[in-house]
Amino acid sequence: RLGLLKFEGGEPFLNKNILNYFKAARDVFQDAPMVVITNGMLLTKLPDDVFEVIKQNDIEICMTHYPISINIDAIIERMKKFKIETTFNLNYSTRLIRE
Repeated sequence: RLGLLKFEGGEPFLNKNILNYFKAARDVFQDAPMVVITNGMLLTKLPDDVFEVIKQNDIEICMTHYPISINIDAIIERMKKFKIETTFNLNYSTRLIRE
């Protein structure tokens, strides 16, 4: 049994094959919790099909603290739209969004 599968290292959403990786990982690890660790910069720019695959494969998004200015409210609205569990680790505090 796998405890947790993380997609991280660099920025996962820059990888053009990431959706295939999500699907393949879910096929192999059907019951494992999965999380994508991201700095969040691309979350408002990705096409809807990315979030549909994330939702279909029950993958959580975890945003890390990164010294940039990003629109957290826009990200929260996007995650709510797709009902994706999202954790924000910003300024060394954690905020969990579930809808």
